[in-house]
Amino acid sequence: MDSVEIIRKQTEGREVQELIQTCFVFATEFGQRSLLVMDSNRKQMNNLKLTKLALDWVSFICDDCIASDRKTFRWAVLALEFAMGMTRGRHILALGEEEYARLRAKVAGCMALLISHFDIMGARSNLAAQAEKERIEALVGQFKRLDKNRMLDDHEASKYITEQRLEELEKVDEIRRAKEAERQALGRVLEGNNEVDRSLAYLSSSATNITMRWQQGHFVGGGTFGNVYAAMNLDSGHLMAVKEIRLQDPKLIPTIAEQIKDEMGVLEVLDHPNVVSYYGIEVHRDRVYIFMEFCQGGSLANLLEHGRIEDEQVIMVYALQLLEGLAYLHESGIAHRDIKPENILLDHNGIIKYVDFGAAKVIARQGKTLVQDLSSTKPNKSMTGTPMYMSPEVIKGENPGRAGSVDIWSLGCVILEMATGRRPWANLDNEWAIMYNIAQGNPPQMPSPDQLSPQGIDFLKRCFTRDPKQRASAVELLQHEWIMTIRSQVVEPPTPSDASSSAQSTPSSRSNTNDGFY
Repeated sequence: MDSVEIIRKQTEGREVQELIQTCFVFATEFGQRSLLVMDSNRKQMNNLKLTKLALDWVSFICDDCIASDRKTFRWAVLALEFAMGMTRGRHILALGEEEYARLRAKVAGCMALLISHFDIMGARSNLAAQAEKERIEALVGQFKRLDKNRMLDDHEASKYITEQRLEELEKVDEIRRAKEAERQALGRVLEGNNEVDRSLAYLSSSATNITMRWQQGHFVGGGTFGNVYAAMNLDSGHLMAVKEIRLQDPKLIPTIAEQIKDEMGVLEVLDHPNVVSYYGIEVHRDRVYIFMEFCQGGSLANLLEHGRIEDEQVIMVYALQLLEGLAYLHESGIAHRDIKPENILLDHNGIIKYVDFGAAKVIARQGKTLVQDLSSTKPNKSMTGTPMYMSPEVIKGENPGRAGSVDIWSLGCVILEMATGRRPWANLDNEWAIMYNIAQGNPPQMPSPDQLSPQGIDFLKRCFTRDPKQRASAVELLQHEWIMTIRSQVVEPPTPSDASSSAQSTPSSRSNTNDGFY
């Protein structure tokens, strides 16, 4: 950078202005790039040299260049832009009195040179000429605003720079607010006296209300009030399933919010290999997202679309897992009440998982899956579930009997469908006929001997016991001969009591063995 002025003096009078201009361009670029690898002390020294280089450059334009040459016009613009950049802020304070006076004089000379070229370059388009004129006027305005006394005052200089930066930041904030308003990303303060707002605040206060980056994927399933999508957790890279429940009717929001809270209260305490994992919820003003384990194997209903399961051992393995899951739920004081192939999923390892894709519909109809007191003798008047899988006591609204007995009847219907490949009551053409037959206590048509063994048919008969008080429980059915046969052939799964205690003592063990998300 120091060499440019030396070269200029050595070549004085030799008409090598283009060479000197090239040296100035190279030196300024070299000096600015050097700032990237310097410490703070060297940066200050380098900035001082660049400031004096700017003074030498504008002096070269005024003193050595031919004013009428078109190239001088372009060079003057480059020199003035560099001088303006290097004299911003405190850099100008490095100049002495004589240097500052020289700078003002040379800048004025460059400006006069530029103005003299406006008439000469009349061949340019009006638009380009106007843009160039505005650019030059902006440069002139920058230097006219320079006040020698003010720039020598550190406090005033710092204050001026701070104000300029705050103005620029305010412009950035205005752009951000405009973009957010365009995306409708801005919300509003929830009002405490508004019932809808109270309901949303109630959901938002949930301990499982989470915030994470995620991307919605393909559609998986849905119901009246909600859809389920595959999704990607962008923070962990894992797959999940996201249930979207829309809050469209303001009158129903308080009721739906309360039911969602109840459902989440059940899901967040469950931890069993045969129950789908729950991760949390995300509450928005018009919808709620529920994050759960994603089961890549699809539903049992999808599997049965291809026909019945001909290998009885496969049916027995599935029945064993279904019973293990039910035993855990019932011991936890929870009845599913809507067991059907659509609500039974398989993960990537073929492990059975209970889930409730119709939960949004259950919520809307005010059905709850949490059994407050399974030993209560008070009849349950709510009818939740799919008619062909319902038990007689649910259809008639009678005493539910033993804990979870309604699920045992539904379990029998699912096993029957696996064995036959057809839905229970497939011989009847409407739901009213189905409900009438169930209310009469009639069991669905049993599989034929070539579809299921005598032990399997006996198992189904125990599931279809008419009196719910006499119907076998999940724990009792785990001791049935048909189930014990398959238990002896596969790795012995944990008993319900072991699974329950294991879930309480090692709640994280399940996440280490199951990689699927919902």
